Amino acid sequence: MANPLRGEVALNTRDGELILKYTINSLCELEKLLGRKFPEIARELQSPATMGATEMRAVVWAGLRFNDPPPSVSRAGDILQEVRSVNMLPLIDQAFVLGFPEPEEDDGDNPPPAAG
Repeated sequence: MANPLRGEVALNTRDGELILKYTINSLCELEKLLGRKFPEIARELQSPATMGATEMRAVVWAGLRFNDPPPSVSRAGDILQEVRSVNMLPLIDQAFVLGFPEPEEDDGDNPPPAAG
C-alpha cells in the first residue's frame, strides 16, 4: 500500500498495486538511462506533447524502481501502455510533489548554527 508520507503514489495495474516514487537516486538513474540532465527532462515533462515515448517510459521506470522486484525498462513500457500516458502524467506529477516537497517557510524560530 502506498504511503504518501514517504513520497509514494499507488499505481493500479492488472497485476496489482505498484508504488511510484521519485528520489535523488531514481533521478540519477533516469539521467544515466537517458544520457541527459534532469532539468532538461523536467522541461519535457511540462510539455508532454513534445515528450518522446522513450523518455516517458524511462520516467515511469525510474519511479517504479522501489518495487520488489523492480520492473525492467521494457516492463515499465508495458505498464505505461496499460495505464496510458494521459492517466500516468498526473500520477508522476503527484509523486514528484510528494518526493520533493517545497521547503517550509522559515519562521525565525530556528536560526542557523553560529559559525565557529
